[in-house]
Amino acid sequence: MLKPHTILAALLVLVCASSAHAQEDQPTGQLTVSMNSDYAKVYIGGEQWESVEFERAGKVVVIQNIDLSTDPVEVELRPVYDTLEPVTLSVPIKAFKRKRVKRMYILAAKRKVKFPKAKKGKPEPAPKPDETDEQKTPKVVPGEEEDDL
Repeated sequence: MLKPHTILAALLVLVCASSAHAQEDQPTGQLTVSMNSDYAKVYIGGEQWESVEFERAGKVVVIQNIDLSTDPVEVELRPVYDTLEPVTLSVPIKAFKRKRVKRMYILAAKRKVKFPKAKKGKPEPAPKPDETDEQKTPKVVPGEEEDDL
């Protein structure tokens, strides 16, 4: 039979280990973004984010494993088409709510994004040839001869 001191010591070790494990885990979240374009590239912290899934023919992107230790979370979405401009989302930590997925709870938020059309500037005019001090040679048309003076 086990002594009560042994059982108590084992319980104490288990409780300390589980609390230390809980403090080491940093909160991560999931952001679901509906877009008016498909298959946009996701950048967080200036680097392309790899943990993404696309749904509904690429119009919905699910960004997973977002580090929630910084407030707010800055996410940049860059469309694959040149006719649209990129959009930066600033999502506060309070927007992430607890959501049950199967038997786990995650922190999740939803946003909608509409990419604005890219501004088209007027095309630059072709550079004009520089006029030099040289005299222009007259154009000679075949069949006509210059008058000799």
